[in-house]
Amino acid sequence: MQIFKKIVIVLGYSILTAALGAYFWFAGGLVKEKYSSIQLRRINIVITDSAVNRFVNREMITNLLKLEGVSITETKLRHLNLFDIEKQLKFRYNIKRAEASKNMRGELNIEVEQRRPLLRLECRDGGFYIDDEAYIFPLDTVYTADVPVVTGNIPLTLFADFKGIVKENREWADAIMKIGEHISREDLWNAMIEQIDIDSNGDLHFTPRVGKQDIIFGPADNIEEKFTKLSAFYNDIAPDKGWEKYSEINLKFDGQIVCKLNKSFVKQNDTIKRAEN
Repeated sequence: MQIFKKIVIVLGYSILTAALGAYFWFAGGLVKEKYSSIQLRRINIVITDSAVNRFVNREMITNLLKLEGVSITETKLRHLNLFDIEKQLKFRYNIKRAEASKNMRGELNIEVEQRRPLLRLECRDGGFYIDDEAYIFPLDTVYTADVPVVTGNIPLTLFADFKGIVKENREWADAIMKIGEHISREDLWNAMIEQIDIDSNGDLHFTPRVGKQDIIFGPADNIEEKFTKLSAFYNDIAPDKGWEKYSEINLKFDGQIVCKLNKSFVKQNDTIKRAEN
């Protein structure tokens, strides 16, 4: 009797399993059949950082989809190649992240994040941006980012339309990126530093928006320490001694700021002293 009962239980489980399997197979077939016939009804586009950068807009993405044969009136959902759409978006435009998805409502959802330029590099073979991943890409004809310009002896060889992370002088590219990050996240430097020029020795010279000082940053190293010294100059020395007293601010030397007197300032002071005498 016990054996018979076990056989009935096992047989019952087997029948239930088979029934569930048949149900899911049939249901899956219905879903697949329904999915294969779903028409693309809507395209939703989200540009997460549109308030910060404007390299791409909804119209540009829509036009790219049309070139790829994606049409609300003609495309079936099953024909959408999401991987290819993401790949083309990143290839055609200055996009860092692209995510495409679709659902049973007939919607294609696209979310993109643009690349965030930190600096503009004026090289021998044209102009480029470098972003927060040390990724370098050409200037854009649609949008110009308001970032400091790097000129002079840039130690990178970039062919026209180059896109990617450099292999040659990668350490320098990473270092200049970190300088760009520091400028970008600090309101003072973001407002103050307009240009970075590189001399024949590889030293960086900052050109401020206010004042005529030559700020010698030196090599692209000890970044935090040098910016701390520059902050001390603007917060403590300049307000006390006068903004035009020094023509050169040298941050290259450890633990000190070397300032060169402005000749016109010295001459003016000398004239005042003689008049007083």
